[in-house]
This record gives sequence, structure tokens and C-alpha cells, in this order.
Amino acid sequence: MASGNQGAGDQTVNPQDLILVGNSNRDAPPVPPVPPAPLVPHGEILLSYPPTDFEALEERPLSPWAERYGFPLHEKPTQLFDKLTKRHSRLAPSRSIQLLPVSSKADPPMDPMFYGDEFYTFRFENFASKDEKDKFFYEDGHFSGLVAGIKPWQLGPMMHCLEFSRDVIVPGGHTFDAYLERATHREVYERELITVNEDSWLPFFKKDRWYGTVASDQELGINMWSVDDERIWKELRITIELANRMLNALIDERHEFLQTMLYGTLMYWDQTKGKMPFNPPVPEPEPFAKVLLSNKFSQSLWEMCRKDQPFPLSHVPNFDEDAWRTRLTSLLEKLTWGLGTIPNAAGRTGGLTFLDMQDPTILVNVDAIRSLIVDNLTLAERCSAQFSFTVTLLHELGMNHSACCVEQIFYLDLSPVMGAEKYMASGKIDFVNISNFLTAHALGGSRTRSDRNIDGLNELHPEDFTTPEPFVDYGGSAELGYAFEKAIFGAVFRDTTVWGPNFIAFAKYQVTWPFLPKGQTGNQGVMVSAEHPDFAPQKENTIWLIPATYCSRMLSEAFWNDETVPRKTDNGFHRITVFMSTTPNHPNATFWHRPPPSIQNRAELEALHAQGLLSKVSEITIVNWVEREKLWEEARAGWYEVDKLIYDGSAWAFATARHGVARFELEFRKHPNERNVFMLAFFAELMTKPVWTPNPGEFIRGLNGTGAFWPWIAVGFLMMAAMPIRTQGSTVPRLITSYHYWLYPSSAVPIDKAAPKNMTRGIPPEERLFGWVPNEYKPSELVDPTTRPGVTNIPPQAITHFDYLNVAANIIRHWMNTKTPIYTGWLNEIVRVERILRAQREREQASGPGSSGWADGWDFQVPEYDPLTRSVWDQERSAWVNHDILANPILGPV
Repeated sequence: MASGNQGAGDQTVNPQDLILVGNSNRDAPPVPPVPPAPLVPHGEILLSYPPTDFEALEERPLSPWAERYGFPLHEKPTQLFDKLTKRHSRLAPSRSIQLLPVSSKADPPMDPMFYGDEFYTFRFENFASKDEKDKFFYEDGHFSGLVAGIKPWQLGPMMHCLEFSRDVIVPGGHTFDAYLERATHREVYERELITVNEDSWLPFFKKDRWYGTVASDQELGINMWSVDDERIWKELRITIELANRMLNALIDERHEFLQTMLYGTLMYWDQTKGKMPFNPPVPEPEPFAKVLLSNKFSQSLWEMCRKDQPFPLSHVPNFDEDAWRTRLTSLLEKLTWGLGTIPNAAGRTGGLTFLDMQDPTILVNVDAIRSLIVDNLTLAERCSAQFSFTVTLLHELGMNHSACCVEQIFYLDLSPVMGAEKYMASGKIDFVNISNFLTAHALGGSRTRSDRNIDGLNELHPEDFTTPEPFVDYGGSAELGYAFEKAIFGAVFRDTTVWGPNFIAFAKYQVTWPFLPKGQTGNQGVMVSAEHPDFAPQKENTIWLIPATYCSRMLSEAFWNDETVPRKTDNGFHRITVFMSTTPNHPNATFWHRPPPSIQNRAELEALHAQGLLSKVSEITIVNWVEREKLWEEARAGWYEVDKLIYDGSAWAFATARHGVARFELEFRKHPNERNVFMLAFFAELMTKPVWTPNPGEFIRGLNGTGAFWPWIAVGFLMMAAMPIRTQGSTVPRLITSYHYWLYPSSAVPIDKAAPKNMTRGIPPEERLFGWVPNEYKPSELVDPTTRPGVTNIPPQAITHFDYLNVAANIIRHWMNTKTPIYTGWLNEIVRVERILRAQREREQASGPGSSGWADGWDFQVPEYDPLTRSVWDQERSAWVNHDILANPILGPV
């Protein structure tokens, strides 16, 4: 921002310049008029509701992408999208890829199946309207955030081809030509697929451990999700076969992490404090936090204080494969599985683990199996879905719920103590009465006393079954499912999916775990403080794109019989790490936005190719990647970078603010008695936070420092002026809906165990609509440096709606005084809504008491995208005039 040629940072802050609108309400001077524009009111001020209908969103027909992939369950409304006539998946930018026409000369958008075909590279910069350009860049950023920086063109190469036996390569099915040959390719898949041998399965995988749930799938004619249905069992047994092979490979090859799961040392986080020269990397994350130590880590602790004595667990590495299998089977002796849907999940939840008084049960989501049965998947999608389901089984086995320890069923009300000997003395928990609450779990009831006793270094109370998930080797996060994935696959898998009838894996990738930056992804388990080395600045935060050929290789019988690959588990089961992106961690980093993946180690790959050592499937995939990368760059050459820079630096780019305004409008269209005041107050306060200070100088610096966000700050104050003044705060308990799952035994379950199981899951019902919802609000607050500099703690009884309107008006006044060119569209709209609200509040004041406090309506509309049209205040003419930004460039997009 600048005044003339002067930068905002050079402006001298004069508090008197900001105290422009008095506190006399009716006598407050209006903001000077703006040049005529479509949104500037003329004559009588009327409320005109926008041509959007959020309530009818679910009734709109689905776009081709939404029909195939589904749509966001936590759909966040925006005025931009809800002007459309169809409901969209939000997965594919509508203009990011134009395919060569298959049957017409039209320019169709990115096809939901044939996105691997060639695409046009011209006319991309020609937008039919400013709204279309806004939508293009909004979707561009949304897609990048949704799939962690992956670009749409990169999806085609990842699904381009599949390899089963060495050099037995078939297309993945994402081109029109491949679709025409799909029957032939399917025959290759059926021939090359792993051979299922149920007799070889570990006991806890077998059919007699599986239960089902009632279904009402009319399309498939399924009334029970059960392994008794041959269609279900046909698909499920392939996944189980792969999981069984992987787990057996981990045993046969003596994988270090599985050894830790079976024989690791479980102890309290602070148990070493004051006893040995080892201090945990950060303070205890929660009272009685547990750690699970590998044999090597335990030995290193032992040697710190007992160098002269032999390590008592030195025999653990000598246990053979039979001992490992026996122990694993024993620990999972009572594990059962269930098949069912997981309603109201945030997008997709692969599985849930339930614990009751006796047996752990893993409920796995049938979405993937259903799509495999419907068979509307390409061959690449089929292999990806089967592999994803396998990862879910192994993830849940790795969780503390089943293979390692027990879920934190209740919280300990204990002050921090050191060592288990003080548990009983505290008198606050009775282990005797809960000793049978959970049994038969590793590191819980089934852990032998000798496993728990390392000469004072492992002092868990023998009857402490309240163990939450432990931190492995004092790591930064406690989530054994992810820890298991990282250990055996090298990183954590991610599938991009949305809610809908089909489970179609989209943009499969792996990501660094513990997740970076700390706390920016959900379902990550208990995390320690940001000072932990796992979250250190410059810590590498990496994603790896996973080609579908990796999934087909795992499903190939040839891979498991290949004697040239004697160790199957090496390098994450020989994962493909060619396509990746690494971002150094820093305090302002975000998990969702990062550089797109690229081909790493090109020189090394070229050398392998020159020596004839690069596999054929790798060569095909890389060539396809390079070709599509070139087309993508051609399509954006000469315009994209500049236009993207302008958009990202504009007020239109703030997606969270756009969601907030749209949600505010949605609530306001309800009857006043039905409005969610918690939601309304939350978004209004969110907008105004950057300038919430009583100091005029700090207010101006905050306003200048927000750059293009300033219009949203003004809108936030207008929101407050549209709501009743809250004289009291309110808090309501979060509403928890209990979902009951009745699981019924299959015909294979022994008669003595063939009783239905009942399990309950609690979830806030509002989460299925719009994600997190606030459940409290404070009394109305006002910090107004524009008329009450330095004044804090203004009682709500002393606040009026005019106060909020005055702050919004004085934000405009600030730009007038500094002669700063600002967006004409935002100026017009803010002034228009401010006038409407001020006129209503004046009428209320004139008519006396009796108003509900609610404005008659909320009419704000995000202006049409037009970042280059600016207005500047002309003091001599007492009017806003157009500013030619190209002839007079300014610093800072305002």
C-alpha cells in the first residue's frame, strides 16, 4: 500500500487522523459516496437477497466428477460455487485440463475417467467472465491444498500403466483407447493376481473372525455386509491375502518395528527422570504418558547406567520366526473383524476399532469393497483400492487397540507422579476393580511380567490397563497405526477421496509422519510440544506420489515369487520414490500447500537408462510425465504466473473468509430463533482479529499489515452490526450422537462365539455438515481505537450497533486520508451494506425500544473479481476517482 509514491511503512501514524466518526450515533457522518457502480444503491435502500439457494444444494444434479467420485461431506458454502446449477466434487479444477475431443470438436472439461489423455494447450487464458477467472484460481488453490500440492496433470502419469510380472505391462485405464481394450487388460490382471490360500492365513485373519452389519443397498441387492455373501468374500479375500503375505514377510525378515510391537519395553515418559543421565527430548505431553521402546533404545538406556551388567533383554533379537508368530497370534487371540459402513465420517474413514469388556473388534469400511463389486473402476483404480484396503487392515492391526496396547477408555485423575509404585498410594484409582476391563493385548493384560521388568527402568503397575497409545522411542506423536505404516512402508499413505456412493482412490501419495507442521492434520494421535525434534525448523516435510504400478506389483504373484527380490520388506516393500516434493518445516508452513512433486535424481535416472538398468515400466511412466509436464507448461506460458500472483495477492484469494461470509449468510436466512449465534459470532470475530487493539497506532499498523485482507476486516465489523448485542456469554455442551453398530456373526463363526456384538461410537452431529462448530460465545466486545483510543473492557451494555458501523466506516476513512488506491468493487459493496445497516439502526433508534437486535437481513455479496480496478479519494473533488493502476502502480494489493 502507498500514498502516492510513499509506502505504507513510511506513513507517520497520527491517531487523530483515525478519529473520524464520533460516537453520537445519529450524527455520525456517512462515508463519502463512491462512483456509480452496479452495487451502489440509488434512491430507496432495499435489501436484495442473492440469487443463491444454499438449502437447495443437495437437490441439484451432480456434475460428472461428483457423480463418479462424490462430493465433500463437510461442504463449505461459497457464493462463488453456489451460483452454479450443479453440485461439484471440488476435486477437479474445471479448466485446468482440456482434453482432446473424443467424439466432438467441443472443449470438454477434465474428464473424470479419461484424465490421462492428451489435452489442449491453447485458449487457456481466455475466460468468459471475471467470475470464471475467479473460480479458476479459487479451484486451482483448492485443488492444490486438497492434494498437498499435486497438480492435476500429474494424475495421468500416476495411473498411466500397471506392471504385474516383470515387463508384463498394461494401461491403467485412464485414456479412451485403454477403455476400449479394458476386457483384454482385465484378463491379464486376473491371470497375474496373487493366489489366495486361506489355509496359510494367520488365525486372526480367517473367515471365522468376521462379523457383518445390516445393509440396505438396493443397487447391489445386499441386505447384510457379510462374508457369507460370495461377492463380498471374493473381493475381501484378495485384500486379506495381501495383508497376510505382508505380515508374514515382516516376521520372516525379522522387521525391527514388528519386534518392537511384540517385545518392546513399555514404560512411563518421565520414569527415567532423576534416575539416569537421560532426559526426554521435551516435557511429558500429558500425565502418565507412555513410551514404547525398541530393543536398541532400551539397551542404550541400560548402558547409560548399567554398563557393568548384562542387558536383560539381550535375548530378544534371538527369538525366531515361530516365536514371533506364536506371540502375535496369542496377542490377537480374541480379535474379531466387522464389515459395515461408517456414516457421517469426515470424507472417508477406513476403519474404527472398538474395545469392550472382552474382545477388540475392528470395523472396516465397506466402501472400497462395494466399489470393487460394482466394478465401475479402471484397472489402476481397482489395484489402488485393493491396496488401500490392505493398508487399512495393517494400520488397524498396528494400532494400540489390538496388536500393542489398549485405548484410553477413561482419563486418569491423578497428579503427576514418577513410577508405578506411587499409583496405589495416590488412592485415586483402584486397579484391582478394573483389572479385567481389557485383556489379551500386548503390553497390557497379555504382556508377561518378565517383559515389563527391566531392573527399575520399566515400572508400569501390573494392573495398569489404562494405557493410551505410547510414543515409540520418545517420538513426537503417539499413533501406532501411523507409526506402523511409516516403519513398514517408509511413510504414511494418503488417498484423496470425498463422500459419496463410490470409493475411488484419487491422487495416492505418501507423506512424512509425524505430520508437519505440527497440529495441521486430523486424526494424528496425541502430539508433544512443537519443541520436539520431529517438528524442528528445517525438518524435511516430504510427499511422494505413488504410481498405481506399485499397487499392481504388490498384488502380483510374480513379485512374491521373484527370487531376485529375496527380501520383500526392504525400502518399504520396494516403494517407488521418483516423484516427490520436500519442503523445510518452518513456523508459518502449512500441511496443505507445498511445491508440487517433481522427478528427483534425474541424472541418476538418465544414467540407469543409459546402462539399460531402468525398468521398462519406470521408463514409460517417466516419459509420460515429461510429455504432460511440457503440455501443462505450454498451456500456462505467458499468462499464468502473473495472473496467479495478482489473484493470490488479492482479497478474493482468502478462502476461509469467503466460507465464513457464505456461512454467515446461510445462518442469517433462517428464522431469528433458529440462527446459530455461536457460528455467527465466531466468523464475525475471526474477521476482525487482525486489528483487535485499543491502540490507534497498532490499529493502523495492523490494518496496513494485513494487505489485501482489509476488506474482510470491515465486513467482520458489519457482521457485528447485523447481530444483536450480546450482554451475556453462553456455552452449550457439544451434542454427541451415539451410533450403534450391531455386528452379526457369519456362518463360519463357531457356535460358542456366535452372539451379536453391540458397539457404540459417539460423534458430534454437526460435524457431518460443516466440520468443527463453536459451542460458546462471549458477551459482545468492542475495542475501538477510532473513537475510544486506549479504552479496554467496554461493557456490552455500553456498546451499540453504531460503534461497529463506525469502525467499518473509519477503515474506509483511513484509505481516504492516506490517499491509497483500493479495490473499487470492495469499496462499493462495503459502503452499500454499511448504509443499509446504518439506515435500519437509525430507524430503530427513532422508533424506540422493541427491536430484536437482528438486522432485517444480510445482503453482502463478494464483488465480481476485478483486482485491477481501483479508486482513490480525491480531496479537492470530495469524491472517489478511478485510479489507473497500470499507469500508476502501487505497492501492495489493496
